[in-house]
Amino acid sequence: MASDKGSGMHFAAWMNNTQPYCDKNISSSDIAEIDTMELYSAKNKDTHTTHVSCSTNDSGKITKVRDSHTLKKADVYGKWHTFKAVWDGYAVEYFFDGKAVPESSTSQTKTTGETVGLPQRRFQDVLNNYKWRVIIDNRVFPKNSFQKPPDDTKVFKRRVDTVDYVRMKKLTSVSPAGVIKHYWEANGAEDGSLGYPKGALETSDEGEWQAFEGGTVFWNKRTGKFFVVKGGALNEYVAIGGVKSSAGFPTSNERKISGGVSQSFEHGQIHWSAKTHGHFTSGGIQKYWQKNKWQDGRLGYPVGDEVVYGDGSSQEFEGGRVFLNKETGSTYTVKGGIGTSYAARKGQEGDLGYPSAEELSVKGGASQKFEHGTLFWNSKTHKVFAVSGEIRTKYASLKWEQGLLGFPTSEQRSLKTGGVSQSFEKGQIHWSESSKAHYTTGGIKTYWSKNGWENGALGYPTGDEIKVAGGASQTFQGGIVFWNSKRGKAFLVLGGVRNAYRALRYERGFLGLPVSEERSLEGGVSQSFEKGQIHWSAETHGHATHGAIQNYWAKSGWEKGWLGYPTSEETSVSNGAKQTFQGGTLTWNSKTRKVTG
Repeated sequence: MASDKGSGMHFAAWMNNTQPYCDKNISSSDIAEIDTMELYSAKNKDTHTTHVSCSTNDSGKITKVRDSHTLKKADVYGKWHTFKAVWDGYAVEYFFDGKAVPESSTSQTKTTGETVGLPQRRFQDVLNNYKWRVIIDNRVFPKNSFQKPPDDTKVFKRRVDTVDYVRMKKLTSVSPAGVIKHYWEANGAEDGSLGYPKGALETSDEGEWQAFEGGTVFWNKRTGKFFVVKGGALNEYVAIGGVKSSAGFPTSNERKISGGVSQSFEHGQIHWSAKTHGHFTSGGIQKYWQKNKWQDGRLGYPVGDEVVYGDGSSQEFEGGRVFLNKETGSTYTVKGGIGTSYAARKGQEGDLGYPSAEELSVKGGASQKFEHGTLFWNSKTHKVFAVSGEIRTKYASLKWEQGLLGFPTSEQRSLKTGGVSQSFEKGQIHWSESSKAHYTTGGIKTYWSKNGWENGALGYPTGDEIKVAGGASQTFQGGIVFWNSKRGKAFLVLGGVRNAYRALRYERGFLGLPVSEERSLEGGVSQSFEKGQIHWSAETHGHATHGAIQNYWAKSGWEKGWLGYPTSEETSVSNGAKQTFQGGTLTWNSKTRKVTG
């Protein structure tokens, strides 16, 4: 519908019951006419009128019971508009483009018995007791003139108007009744804090409730008490299912608290703040929150509703997500970087299970224990890694992140050989069924990595690194690695050489630390140490040589000379020492400082 500014247009749609309108021949009539819209483009305004009844006195004067709602400056030229009239059984309200139109002389938008000067029950009877018809009229006229609408008691002339559609929807009456009506009236009715009714009375076996502008009134049959739920708390209460939800009926009115409001229900509470909106808490999570000082504690307000799982539940708060384990009854918070990582690992449904302790602040970060592992957050890298199983047990024995390994720098890895490993700031931990869990670090770890880790000749470590004089040592499935701190190198001792070295008390004996890798010889092997060598062959096994006897043997061609391999260790004799070889015996004289053979 449209017109230009040089002309006027009257477009009207109204609902009119079948009773005749008052005139001088009718003393009184219940007319119940609702003018859905009377739009005058020349006046640029939108008018709505509620006609309830009229009467004619003996002199023929007609008195009409009605009110008028007008939206001035409606900006009607050349535009489409929507109009709506709502009769909800208690009040009539008009809308222009979705906006409620106020009564012409007040800011009130609703028409009730009180606003037109009738008892509310009669007002309702007039609007409810008759059949209705919809009448639409549209006409254009010169700007400075006005044409009255047609006689609605007669049939309109047939024509086509520009009307999109007319839709009617039947609403249930919202007029208060019963105990809630008494409560509403005792609290000032529509002039009180509750205002006008917004919804119909609803009932259940446990009680009754009804929505008003200022909130919804609930009456509990068992207690006989009334409570109002409103605002953000009401939005949450409706969202979770109202009285039919696990919350039950309200047991208090709204309370003001720091930063928001709270309200109690039969089985929990709703807390609301402008930042977090309203959320319901109950059971174990609510008890935990209460112990932590409600919204004034480290958790702050809830920011989500409780999520229930088969074996527990969780709920998000400003300060983290709270998890309740039904099997253990324990409740803990997961937050920050650890919380983000835990969520990415599918929370309690993931590999870690439920939290089993609160987050622990540690030097350089934080950690938190779970049923099947521990998460560590590094404040330098802001990364989180889990440590679990036998590796976690070993890590714990090394004083966790405060020990020699520091924070984890990777997740646990599965290895081809059936074991697992994990990297840390200062080393690694490897585990296999046969070798158990052991750490490697420093030069020995570097040596092992260059030799193929567990896939190389060394296999898995079978012991932890041991500090020794001048360095360190560590046992592996394939031998012992010694770190010589003076040379800054690591060397492997294995097989028969290792057996002989062990018999001589390793680095604690006269040989000291190894200074070379094992060398292959014709028929055997040899390895050098700080103060001697060990030679091994299948026939002679392993024996050490050193000092003057070793120098003499070397000059005679080592194992390739006439002496062959040593067959015994050097032993002390009077005035010196001796050692047997395949080709004979060498004797050293301490007085002459010579060796004879």
